[in-house]
Amino acid sequence: MTVPIPAAVIFSIFFLLSAVTFSSLLSSWHTQSGNFSTLQEHHVDRINSSLSITSAGPTATDLDCNNFTATVVNTGSLDIVPVENSDVLAEYTNTAGTKVTSYLDYATTAVTGSRWTVTSFSPDTRQPNLWNPQETATLKYSIPSSMKADAYGPLLINSPIGADDVGYFQCPEFLYLHSETTNIAGTDYYKLTSGVTAEVSGSTISSAFAAETIGRIRPTSNNGKSTFLLTESDTIPASTWTATYRVKRDKEDLGFVWSENATDISLVTTGSWQDIDLSAAVPAGAAGAIVEVVNAGTVGTYSGMVRGKNDTNNYMADPLNGLVYPSSHRWQVVAIDSNRTIQGYIENADIDFKLLGYTIGSDPAYFTVPSDITPGTTAAWTTVDVSAYVDADADGVILLIDNIENTARNYGIREVGSSFSTTTRKSGPYENTMYMVGIDGSNQFDAYIENSNVKVYLVGQTKGSVVYYTDDVAVTDPTLGSWQQLDADINVAPAVSSDAVGLLFWAENTDAAVDYRASFRDGDSTDDWNGDIQRDTHLQAAVGLTTANVWDEFIEHAAINVSVAGYTRLVRIDVHADIDILIRDAAGTVRATLATDVASSANITSATWQTLTATYAFSEYTVVDATDYIEIDLFANVPTTNISGESVSVDFRLDDNTLPAADQTRVALR
Repeated sequence: MTVPIPAAVIFSIFFLLSAVTFSSLLSSWHTQSGNFSTLQEHHVDRINSSLSITSAGPTATDLDCNNFTATVVNTGSLDIVPVENSDVLAEYTNTAGTKVTSYLDYATTAVTGSRWTVTSFSPDTRQPNLWNPQETATLKYSIPSSMKADAYGPLLINSPIGADDVGYFQCPEFLYLHSETTNIAGTDYYKLTSGVTAEVSGSTISSAFAAETIGRIRPTSNNGKSTFLLTESDTIPASTWTATYRVKRDKEDLGFVWSENATDISLVTTGSWQDIDLSAAVPAGAAGAIVEVVNAGTVGTYSGMVRGKNDTNNYMADPLNGLVYPSSHRWQVVAIDSNRTIQGYIENADIDFKLLGYTIGSDPAYFTVPSDITPGTTAAWTTVDVSAYVDADADGVILLIDNIENTARNYGIREVGSSFSTTTRKSGPYENTMYMVGIDGSNQFDAYIENSNVKVYLVGQTKGSVVYYTDDVAVTDPTLGSWQQLDADINVAPAVSSDAVGLLFWAENTDAAVDYRASFRDGDSTDDWNGDIQRDTHLQAAVGLTTANVWDEFIEHAAINVSVAGYTRLVRIDVHADIDILIRDAAGTVRATLATDVASSANITSATWQTLTATYAFSEYTVVDATDYIEIDLFANVPTTNISGESVSVDFRLDDNTLPAADQTRVALR
């Protein structure tokens, strides 16, 4: 039998269940309300917090590309605590070319492997060791493997309160040579800085080579030594290093280069100007040609002369001009163009052109079209002013004296202040000759011409490549009738300077009726052709000297007089830059020499700044002590050739912030 439940009991149970449910709902509401409030507070905190990564890059003492630093500003309005709860994530490409993503753990002290820590807060004035708003935290972080050189990777930092930022870090490729110094055990060294380009206006250090010296010379100051502290470098990886040198010389190669035996550059085609290709006989960059024009015949008188390729003066406007008499000769110096070409004119195949040598560099400097500077005054010594044509530092000029009529005419050329006063020596009918003469501080020399048919052309200017004698110095007469070797230290008084590489002669034939031979050649030469000087004439000749300062003369008759009018010089130095690499300890002692005389650049040839590079295959080095330094020493190196009568300096430019990074003196380690 069913017993009915009283209504009161039912209502009691209902109310009890409702109370429990309401209490549960109320508790849930309170929980959700609290969570919502917490979420709102967290959202507000996140809104009021922010980070800014201002830099991320390698530490100043790491060459492995394992250890990096980042500076991060708390740009929000809240403290970031606890800082160790921040998340740090690095992504990069390693040296094997593999993409690596690494979550970095927090460390309280040393950072090795996949770790990070905070090394400082700045300015840490409000609450020391807390990351307050507007303070910059310096983070140090380490990645698990070395990063590929010059590759970029993102660094993600997320604070405990949700603020985050992304910066990019890079493995630097270069060690830059700076002008700032560091002191190791009492000695100053220049600083090497990883990835930091020039910060100041730069400095120049120089290696000075005395005349005719060779070897490796350190630049001053600090002996060209630069160091990098290896505190956080476990190894210096094996790699091909590229050294970049910013360099120049105070003097370029310049002057006269003489051949032991002349090169025959004779033409075949007659009756017109023809190109003469000198590319097989002179190097690229040769500026001028020294040519002896010879009539190899013994009977006919024929025209023949040379000129610069771009010289538009038609010296052969009259086909009789430029006559070379039988068995006679004369000299010319002419400009070589960029294709190593000059031009020549011959009337007959008996006219030979002999290339005695060439000039290099900007001294002598040639005029494209020689100007006619024939004096307006005749039959008297006249001062010729060439200041409108030559540079301020010119000390002499190269001339072409050209008699354009069928009568021998008197002429004379001398330095201002010279005692030379002869006005009765001639240029033969239609003859010409080279003439080099010194100019004074007002850019003047003296000339005598019998009439205006003796033309004077300005071929070039010299600035030290020729040393001129105001008064020519007589050469001791050799034995007549055969080749005789003469010594510039003995047969010329006073002796010719030791830096001479060639001589300029003034030669005259005092006999008014007979032509006589007067020939000149290098002291080691086997050249032998007749070379008369016409009766009652004079000219300038030139010859190279051996390393023993000797030359050969063939003087046929006592009527021939020879004097030295000056000598030619050569500044030629084959110099390059290179480096030594070593390890120096904190006491200043060399721990290891890793390489000597390596990364040799091409020749330093310019007197203006140039950028040269060279490579060296570096073997891996394991760092012995964290207080050691790697040191790179600069050298200027002349291994073999220094033909110069004066000092030559090689300059290195360091730390010049006016230059692009590609022109900075530096070493790429990878």
